[in-house]
Amino acid sequence: MKRILLLSIIVFSGLALSAQNIYHDDAVTVDKIETGTYKINYRDAPNMSSVYVVEGKKKAVVIDAGDKDYDLMSLVRMCTDKPVVLLVTHTHGDHIGAMNQFDELYVNEKENLSQIQRNYKGKVHYVKDGDVFKLGGKSIQALEILGHTAGGMVYCDYDTGNCYSGDCFGSGQVWLQFNTFDNPISVYLSEINKMLGYMAKRHITHIYTGHFGQEEGMYGINYIQDMGTLARMMLDGNFESEHHNRSAESSPVRMTSLRRATIVYHPDRVR
Repeated sequence: MKRILLLSIIVFSGLALSAQNIYHDDAVTVDKIETGTYKINYRDAPNMSSVYVVEGKKKAVVIDAGDKDYDLMSLVRMCTDKPVVLLVTHTHGDHIGAMNQFDELYVNEKENLSQIQRNYKGKVHYVKDGDVFKLGGKSIQALEILGHTAGGMVYCDYDTGNCYSGDCFGSGQVWLQFNTFDNPISVYLSEINKMLGYMAKRHITHIYTGHFGQEEGMYGINYIQDMGTLARMMLDGNFESEHHNRSAESSPVRMTSLRRATIVYHPDRVR
């Protein structure tokens, strides 16, 4: 039994360490996660955004576009020579910085579209819960997850068991009730339960998040379960919190944690 457990730990640890680096400089790294799947990390603080490239036999998708107008397309072309479209998890500026390097993009129309409407020069398509992108021998399905934003999307690859979640579940720390968008914790809990059901039904095992940092350990179902437990604790009033460490001292924003999961919230909006 101990031998099996040790083997499981080694295999699990290897998942986080097995990426093959194909390019790096002071600003970015490009890693091959597995066949047809790549991760591009912006390494400069404070955002350190992550971009993903998933390739099929005929097409490829790029998930998010980084936090500035870096020459992202040159990095994408290190990963694939297939025709590409951009899938946007949400419209915060640190995820759409290089959007104009793509001729078309997909975004949930529930999102704040002001930056795209003002600045994007390509063709905009609207994606909704359940939409499927067929890439040739591989399909990516969109799943709507409310909480961080009004129309956040995660993208699931059933062939690999990978899910690309943007900031819907955070990179260890999910920001809820952000600016004027303030769905209650109860809504986020329902979205977590939706994701857990999806992961079980479609055998999603790996969560790749929207910001550099997950290399310390792969996010999987335990992380999402902890988010759910933490949300329930908040609704029951059975939790401890502290001032959010990245907010101004005068800000009321607080944070609460359980193991690797942290929820950032407004204390007047827990319900």
